[in-house]
Amino acid sequence: MAGEARRTISHVIEDLFLQLQDVERSQNHDRFVKYAIRNKTLATYVINHHGDGLVALWLKVPQDMQQTLVEMDNDLFFVPPYVGKQGWVGVKLSMSTNWKEVVTVVIEAYVGLAGRQYAAPGQISVEPPRDELLPVEIDPFNMREMQTLLGRVRQFVNKLPDVHEVTQFGSPAFKTGKKSFLYVGFMNKKPCIEIWVGKEAQIGLTSDPRFAIPRYTGHNGWIMRATQFNRADKQAYELVLQSFRHFALKRTLKKLETEGISV
Repeated sequence: MAGEARRTISHVIEDLFLQLQDVERSQNHDRFVKYAIRNKTLATYVINHHGDGLVALWLKVPQDMQQTLVEMDNDLFFVPPYVGKQGWVGVKLSMSTNWKEVVTVVIEAYVGLAGRQYAAPGQISVEPPRDELLPVEIDPFNMREMQTLLGRVRQFVNKLPDVHEVTQFGSPAFKTGKKSFLYVGFMNKKPCIEIWVGKEAQIGLTSDPRFAIPRYTGHNGWIMRATQFNRADKQAYELVLQSFRHFALKRTLKKLETEGISV
């Protein structure tokens, strides 16, 4: 129907949990949405977790239900990372998903976590998705802006000796030998680089709004820097080269000096 609003899997999940009493939504990651009741996590909606390509719902189901569901239909259900060992179950979501079955399992999870003082919700249903998720909704690295950044980063770092690109936690990373010296990602939904600068330098740099201390590597002296990595941003190139020098082996640094590579 012309002019009809898009309805993707994300919209269906949102509609489903809005129908459950006292369930609250929070989001602390672009592709990581949590639904909780009384501060207890009921479900997490995850897109392309660490590059796995899945659109999925992780559910806190009653004890022993995980194994039953996975054995019953392992095309739909799976054991999710991290929380799977605690009995959670994952649900693979797609345009062809049996949404009645998903609703049934969500209600089981809700009643199991909320307690019997919450009556089992009746007559809950959802309209299936009409539209596929866009490539950038599956993986923000498909953004044109990010592809431009990656192209510029690769052009520079591939000139450095003994460098290779890998994927870590679903994001591009660059290593010298066995050690990563550069990650490419997002800061406030904008492309950024993540490099090592040392703990002492962190404090001074964060007075500039283009910088932020990353959650997982910040304690080791890493920092995030918003950039398009064009030639006008000389500081970004210098930071990458500094991080590379910090992690590179002596023989690699000798190659760097011989080849005379600079910013």
